Amino acid sequence: MAGSICIEAAELLEHFQWKTDEQAAEMLDQPEQLERISDELADVVIYCLGFSDTLSIDVSKAVYRKLQKNAEKYPPKAQESRRGSKERDSAKNVRST
Repeated sequence: MAGSICIEAAELLEHFQWKTDEQAAEMLDQPEQLERISDELADVVIYCLGFSDTLSIDVSKAVYRKLQKNAEKYPPKAQESRRGSKERDSAKNVRST
């Protein structure tokens, strides 16, 4: 199943590969493209949920634990100071679209 997750993730990536940030943003304004992307994202999630079920992993608990670990490892202030100004600007542009 892990291989299937990778394949579906690659199919999702194909929609964004070789696109600039501007092209990707424009693409998301197209309902047909957004539906295709949504379908690929759903495929990834479906395989992830199936895999977690096979391994008897409670996804909610696993995500919660991982978010806690990330918060400890990467406090918000530390993350902000590690980013370059270009990355900060890019993140602002994504949020505003």
